[in-house]
Amino acid sequence: MAMTNRDFDFEGYDWSRNISALEEVVPKDLMISEINYKFGTRFIPNTIYQKFLAEMLDQIPRESDKANPDFVTIDYDKDSDVYRVELEMTNTYGVVDKYGYKNYSKSQSYAADKLATTLLNQRAPKIYQPEKTKIKILIEI
Repeated sequence: MAMTNRDFDFEGYDWSRNISALEEVVPKDLMISEINYKFGTRFIPNTIYQKFLAEMLDQIPRESDKANPDFVTIDYDKDSDVYRVELEMTNTYGVVDKYGYKNYSKSQSYAADKLATTLLNQRAPKIYQPEKTKIKILIEI
């Protein structure tokens, strides 16, 4: 394999025309601000998502003040192009209250790990709050 211009010299051929043609079509380097991406973009490594979710969802082990990315498992199935997020700690403030929804009286919930899974799969989350029921007040006279 040729690594330098001298390596190309073995045939006595002038490669400058080919090199110039290649240089014309090589794309320019992009600044990070010129790249469009969103949560769930496939070129972003899962380790980045793990670190982010560990911090946002309070995956902090006891006797520590730092989030642990190992507490976040992100599985990606290449065949179906689907992500799945699992958390070691599911009852933290970040999972249940800050980024999740829980209605204790109706046993309804939408935890943040489900939200993260939905967003990584680039789908819009659908969270419905039940309609308030009308309460009849009876007054006896």
